[in-house]
Amino acid sequence: ALFQHAGVDGLCDSNAKGKKVLVTAAAGGVGVWLVQLASLAGLEVIGQIGSAENGEFVMELGASKTVNYKTTSLKKWTEEEGPVDIVIDLLGRKTLEDAWYCVKDAGVLISIVEPPEGRKPEQLESKNLKSLFFIMEPNGGQLAEVSKLLDEEKCKPVLDSVWSLDEYKKAFDRLDGGHARGKVVICDFAHPSPQY
Repeated sequence: ALFQHAGVDGLCDSNAKGKKVLVTAAAGGVGVWLVQLASLAGLEVIGQIGSAENGEFVMELGASKTVNYKTTSLKKWTEEEGPVDIVIDLLGRKTLEDAWYCVKDAGVLISIVEPPEGRKPEQLESKNLKSLFFIMEPNGGQLAEVSKLLDEEKCKPVLDSVWSLDEYKKAFDRLDGGHARGKVVICDFAHPSPQY
C-alpha cells in the first residue's frame, strides 16, 4: 500500500521527506507496520487511535502526531491541522468517508477494507486525488526486506494475543472488538511452528 500504491519509492525516497501520511487504526495489526515503515521512509506519520495509551504506543513506533477518534473526528482534525498527502484507511465505513476530507489535492487515499469511491461524501468539493482499494498480495521480495529490517531492529512485530484453535471464537471477538494492539494469532499448539 505504501510503497507500491501511495507513490513512496522505498525507504530511501528523498521525495518522501516532508510528506504527511494519516494511518487509521494505527495501533492495529496492519497499522503498526504502516506507522513504522512510513516513519522509516521519512514521512511525517499521523496515527488515528482510540485511547491515550494507544497514542503513546503509536508515537513510540514512529508517529509524530495522533488523533483520537473518540474526541475528534477526522474532518474536524483536518480543519484544524490541514490535509495530508496520503491517507491509508484500515477501518472503512464512516472513517473512510471522513478520510476523503483529509487528503490534499493530488494526494492519495487508499483503503484495504472497501473501495473508497463508495464512501465519497456527496457534498465534498471536487478533488484531484487518487483513490484505491488495495488487497495485500504475498510478495517474497518484500517479506525479505521486512525480515532485514527486523534483523537490524529498525522495526518490530507487535503481537496482541495468541489463541488455540479451540479458542478461535474468542480470537475473532478480540479482533472484531476493535481494541487489539497488533496482531491476533490463532495457533495449532499441537503442531507449532519452529518460532513458537
